[in-house]
Amino acid sequence: MPRRSIPERLALLETQTLALKARLAKQTRAEDTRRKIVLGGRIEDALATDAALAPALRTWLQDALPTALPRPADRALFADLLPAAPDAATPPEPKPEAARVTGAHP
Repeated sequence: MPRRSIPERLALLETQTLALKARLAKQTRAEDTRRKIVLGGRIEDALATDAALAPALRTWLQDALPTALPRPADRALFADLLPAAPDAATPPEPKPEAARVTGAHP
C-alpha cells in the first residue's frame, strides 16, 4: 500500500479533528442536560420533603421563575411554583375614594 502524501494525511487529521470536536460537543451537551435533570430532581425533592429548606426555596423560585419562563407552555409546567396571577374575570375592588365618588357605601 503506498504511503499517503503529507496533504492527504493533513486532510485526514482535519477530518478526524472535526469528528472528535463534534463528539465532544455532543458529550458536553448531554452532561449539561443530565446535570440540570439531577439538580431539578433534587430541588423538587427538597420542596416536597425538606421542611426547613422548602419555604426559602419556594420564595426564590417564585421570584426567579416568572422572568425565566416567558412561554405560556413553560409557565404551565411550573404553575404550582409561580405566584398566583390576578384573575382577569374578577374586577379589582374599588378604592375607598372611588366608593365615595360613585355614592356607594363601604
